[in-house]
Amino acid sequence: MKSKPLIVLVASWCVVLNAWAQSTPTDRQQPQSTPQKAAPGKASPVARVKSAVPPVMALLRSPVERVAWDNAPFSMVLEWLEDRGASAGPVHVRPNWRALNAEGIDKDAEVTLEMSDTNVYEILIELLDGLSNGDPLHYVGEGDVLRITTRTDLRRHLVSRSYDVNQIIAQIRGQRLNPRFDIGQTVHIVTFFPVDGAGVGVTTQPIDVGTSMFSDDFFSVGNNGRNNPGRGNDDDDDDDEGAEEEIIQDLLENIYTTIEPDTWNLNGGPGTAGVFNGVLTVRNSIDVHAQLGAPFIVSP
Repeated sequence: MKSKPLIVLVASWCVVLNAWAQSTPTDRQQPQSTPQKAAPGKASPVARVKSAVPPVMALLRSPVERVAWDNAPFSMVLEWLEDRGASAGPVHVRPNWRALNAEGIDKDAEVTLEMSDTNVYEILIELLDGLSNGDPLHYVGEGDVLRITTRTDLRRHLVSRSYDVNQIIAQIRGQRLNPRFDIGQTVHIVTFFPVDGAGVGVTTQPIDVGTSMFSDDFFSVGNNGRNNPGRGNDDDDDDDEGAEEEIIQDLLENIYTTIEPDTWNLNGGPGTAGVFNGVLTVRNSIDVHAQLGAPFIVSP
């Protein structure tokens, strides 16, 4: 009986944002070392790194000593965000008032929130959670625009993106991973990037699985516990073409079942996905693409 392969995928933007968000405020607010002066006509290393950070991400990361709003109008909080964004890119804050008004949220909605030794990301999460009624509020960042809307509105707009999965297919076809993830075992994470995004292709790196493989940082594909690389399998090389098709089907199946299942057409939603010539093409909402690794920043 042929064994199914196993893939471990990581959504690149989610890993960056989750890893940053889980660090302590103290870690994020350590003072920077004094930058070296750049030679005339050349940008300093610090300037080059800063320019590589999307403006919205720079805004979310920015430390905040203290905020204290007591029944402040929502419009005033938005102005505060806009002022903070002016030094981060600038970043333009764009609320979808039609969607917000449908939830009974207007510019005069009262905000009561007090936080200290924090950052804009944590403040924004608390702000939107406090204002949410039936339809949860979300933000989405792309480039220098931070939009605030409802989850329903966010999922109403479909976006098409293409992802290069050639190396994923090649790696899994040539290397069978052990499906039994014991604590402390090292496996390989495959990270894929949008074809039309920042960076093309796939990179791999070893990680320690630790105490759980079922984290938000990766999901597994295939084999249902039947493959063991320590045991020979004469069927592995019988049909490369069939093995590739099996990998593709496993990839699609697990995307459908692990990333916002109700948004895919197989489950009654509008989203579609398919693989042709090693390119995964997905049409779905921005929050789905953010989990796949597209260059969007979406609230959890």
